[in-house]
Amino acid sequence: MNGEVVVDNNSSHSSRLEKNQVKLSKGNHPIEVWYFDDIAGEALEIYIDGPGVPKQIITAKFIK
Repeated sequence: MNGEVVVDNNSSHSSRLEKNQVKLSKGNHPIEVWYFDDIAGEALEIYIDGPGVPKQIITAKFIK
């Protein structure tokens, strides 16, 4: 996010939650996601939450 690695969950393993916190200013922020696709059971969900923003999956409504 904004050119910095926030979470690195790169390896072959079962689905697991990896998280980090980033303080953002108001406005749009670039995000780049690299997804490792192995042999079975892949999953990717990216969540956002914060003051006044309930935890939710980032969907198309967040993308400009």
